[in-house]
Amino acid sequence: MSSDNQKQSEPYKLDEIDIKIIALKTEDPSISDQEIAGKLNLSRWTINQRRNRPEVKGKIQDIQLTALQMIQDLYPKAIKNLETLIDNEDPQVSLNASKEIIKSLQTQKIEVDANLSHTINPKESVKEMLKELVDESNRLE
Repeated sequence: MSSDNQKQSEPYKLDEIDIKIIALKTEDPSISDQEIAGKLNLSRWTINQRRNRPEVKGKIQDIQLTALQMIQDLYPKAIKNLETLIDNEDPQVSLNASKEIIKSLQTQKIEVDANLSHTINPKESVKEMLKELVDESNRLE
C-alpha cells in the first residue's frame, strides 16, 4: 500500500482552525465565510474549503441538531410555565409574563419545525460540545 493510499484512508483530524470555524458557525449560523475569514485572518477560499469538509460540516450539523433537540424538548415545559404565569391571579405577574413572551418573539428565532418557532440560546451546551470536540481531536493526535 502506498503512502498516498494510507493518507487517504486515515480519518481527517480537526485542527484548531476547524474548531474555530465550527465555533463561529454554531454561534452564528448566518455568519459568512468572508466574516469568518476576517476573524481568523485567513482567506475566504480557505474558510470555504475547510467548512465544506465532511468532518467539519458533520460537526456543525451535530451541534445544531443537538441544540434543536434541546429546544424541542424544552418547548412543552416552557409553554406550560408561560400559561401558568399568564393565568396567575396577580395581574402584574400575568402582564410581565405576557411582556416577556412578546419580547422573546421580537428577538431572534430558531425554527423548530414548519409550524413552530421559539427563541433559546443553548450556548453553554454548545460550548461543552466544542470542548468535547477539542478533547476528541487531541486524543486522535
